[in-house]
Amino acid sequence: MAERYTSVSGNKKVLKSFIETPSGGADGGKPVALDPATGKVHPSFVPSTSVPIQSVIASETIADKAFVNFHDSTGHKCRNSLGTYAKRVSGFVAVGGAGGVTLDVQTAGDVTVAIGSTGVVAADIGAAMFADPTGSGLATKTAPSTTGQARQYIGSITAINTGAATFTLLLAIEEAEELL
Repeated sequence: MAERYTSVSGNKKVLKSFIETPSGGADGGKPVALDPATGKVHPSFVPSTSVPIQSVIASETIADKAFVNFHDSTGHKCRNSLGTYAKRVSGFVAVGGAGGVTLDVQTAGDVTVAIGSTGVVAADIGAAMFADPTGSGLATKTAPSTTGQARQYIGSITAINTGAATFTLLLAIEEAEELL
C-alpha cells in the first residue's frame, strides 16, 4: 500500500493514499508517490524527453544532414533552407530524400551536422551557428550581414567528431532578422 498523506474533506482530516501509477483524470491534483521498487516516479508521470519531430513532405530533393524551411505549397511542405527571410531555417533532416517523399524534420535538440565547408574546428565548441545565406541547407559560423540576407541563429556547437567529419549542434532555432 502506498504511503498516505493528510487531507481535508469537509471539516474532517482524512488519510489518503498517494498515487503510484496514473489512472486518468480522477487523479488530477493528487500527490504522486515514488515506486517502492525503484524509488523513482512512475515514467508515465514524467513528460517525454524525446526530440520534437514532424513528418513533412519534401517539395524538392533534400540532402542528408540538411537544414530545411517549412512552406505552404499545396499543403505543409519542406525545402532546403537558405539564409534569407523567405527560406529561413525551420528544422533539420538527418536523412534527406527526393521531392514528394515524407521526411522526419527535427525542430529542437542535438543534431549531427557534416563539417563540410563550415570550417568548424575543435576550438569552436560553444560557438554560435547561423543559417547560411549562400549554401542551400547549410549552416555557417559567420553571422550574415549583407542586405537581402537574414541573420538567424540556429544553435551552438556542443561537440566535434573530426574522424567522422561531423559536429553536434544543439538546435535552438530563433526567428530570423531580415537585413535591409
